Amino acid sequence: MTRPVRFALYASGVALVSAISIAMGVSAAGGAVGWAFSGWAAAAIPGIVGGAALAATLGRPGTGFLIGLFGTMVFRALGLIAVLALARTSAEPALRDALVGFATGLVPLFVFEAAWFLRASRGGSVEP
Repeated sequence: MTRPVRFALYASGVALVSAISIAMGVSAAGGAVGWAFSGWAAAAIPGIVGGAALAATLGRPGTGFLIGLFGTMVFRALGLIAVLALARTSAEPALRDALVGFATGLVPLFVFEAAWFLRASRGGSVEP
């Protein structure tokens, strides 16, 4: 299995756990689960796709890794802006739930990405 595929599989597992926590937490609080998942998707999907692209360029000469890193951050920011703009027009208390979803999609995946790329850049095993 190639490095980008391994990254995508592990990152998807992390994202799945955070998605389950959103469903449980937001629904228990009586919030808008759909908006929470929208915020989560704005953080998690670019993270998984961009991270897999970064995994493919890791260790190669050139600026591909840096461009991919900033591209992933830009897509996450644009996704957040789009979700918040749409949530602002909703009658539900969507803004709070969208922000909670974004944070829940971003933080665990970001920690995973940082640990994974640190281990991979040092030549260590990236297997759990």
